[in-house]
Amino acid sequence: MDAGSVARSTRWTSGQLARIVNGQLVDAAEDLSLCGVSTDSRGVVAGDVFFALTGENHDGRAFAAQAVAAGAALVVVSDRLPGLPCLIVADTLAAYAALAAEHVLRLRGDHGLRVIGITGSSGKTSTKDLVAAVLSTQMNVVAPVGSFNNDVGLPATVLQADEVTDVLVLEMGMRGLGHIQRLCSIAAPDVSVVLNVGSAHVGEVGSVSDIAEAKSEIIQFATRDAIAILNLDDSLVSKMAHLAPSRVIGFGRGENADIRAEAVCLDAQARARFMLCMRDCAPQPVELAVAGEHQVMNALAASAVARAAGMSAESIAAALSSATIRSRWRMEVVSTADGITVVNDAYNANPESMTAALHALTSMGDSGSAHLAVLGDMLELGEFTEQAHLRIGALARQLGVAHLVAVGSFREHLVRGYLDDSDVAVSAGGNVRVQADMADDWLTAVNLIIEHANPGDVVLVKASRGIGLERVAEQLIGEFGRVSP
Repeated sequence: MDAGSVARSTRWTSGQLARIVNGQLVDAAEDLSLCGVSTDSRGVVAGDVFFALTGENHDGRAFAAQAVAAGAALVVVSDRLPGLPCLIVADTLAAYAALAAEHVLRLRGDHGLRVIGITGSSGKTSTKDLVAAVLSTQMNVVAPVGSFNNDVGLPATVLQADEVTDVLVLEMGMRGLGHIQRLCSIAAPDVSVVLNVGSAHVGEVGSVSDIAEAKSEIIQFATRDAIAILNLDDSLVSKMAHLAPSRVIGFGRGENADIRAEAVCLDAQARARFMLCMRDCAPQPVELAVAGEHQVMNALAASAVARAAGMSAESIAAALSSATIRSRWRMEVVSTADGITVVNDAYNANPESMTAALHALTSMGDSGSAHLAVLGDMLELGEFTEQAHLRIGALARQLGVAHLVAVGSFREHLVRGYLDDSDVAVSAGGNVRVQADMADDWLTAVNLIIEHANPGDVVLVKASRGIGLERVAEQLIGEFGRVSP
């Protein structure tokens, strides 16, 4: 998705925009025709309005002149820029949100747009992709590629919708209380999905109970008749049912779920097969094309959304079986020419998603496969950081990961969790039962894997986004030779 522009069929005049965002036109006429929105001067086309957003490391005002030179008819800024057609507002980000909110309101009223909101400590992006893939078989859907789930990304997604859009699928992230409420003020969901409550961002939020409260805002600030779709296998999520203003659809593996999976099994690529069971419907077979048993829960959430949208069980199962994850670096499985499988799950990490990825890794391959993992820091865990990394290292060992390569500031904790007194020390060579290495940088990690991986082995790469371990996966694929599709 181009985060810088709105569908070109949507138009305002400069005067209309000024009223929407409560701004003042300076050196600009009231009747300028605006055909789109941009926050990136490199994506401007003639007739756009350019929002000069500012942040800790970015000041859009520095690019306003460039945007006008590229064809922008108006720039939205917090103070006048001489010689440029300006719309002055108190806060450019708030103005951006106000425009997106007005856009949703108009599309709802005039064209019946429905909004799906998805949150959870892990799995938001994969679920969003599955929801979009399933609904797209019968509806016009707008959903972002990637994690456009914050104060900038969500309005950018909203502004992609136009008069023919039936459903807008939004991912809603949070780093504290009130964050999801703020996103809901832009686009209140008609269907609210809560996947799980884990420890992602616990260092910033304070506690898992606080995270649960923050996640519940997607239900509390949904539309009056919104349907709540809840993971009944997660006790903190199932407790949110009393907050739902209307209907609740529960999904999970238990018998009490409205939508559940039975007879789950995995193939050699850790792709799940199961029977999709819905109340008052015959069970339907599903064969997921995405790796990891944790994708079963994401698929059940997507099924619940599709069911709420009126799709039949048969059509949902068929759509799920062909659905893929469009967003990069989420359980991307590449079989290389050298016979080594690389799993790039390096977009982000927290204890729950790291656990799911390790289970997926050790489910892949055959009896002769060794499982290797390049793991990096899990960020924003605060006082829980050391213990979380020790536990993930220990889990890697328990699940049978033969070689752990740890990268980042907390690599020592990962390795300490992995090793015990009976095993060889860090960085020892030779033919040993298990081995762990601490790599000072991502390139060292690559070289360690190249040295130890053999045909038939499976390598997982995972860390928080700030560590940038996707470079490890991409370099390994280049070294081992990508297989042409």
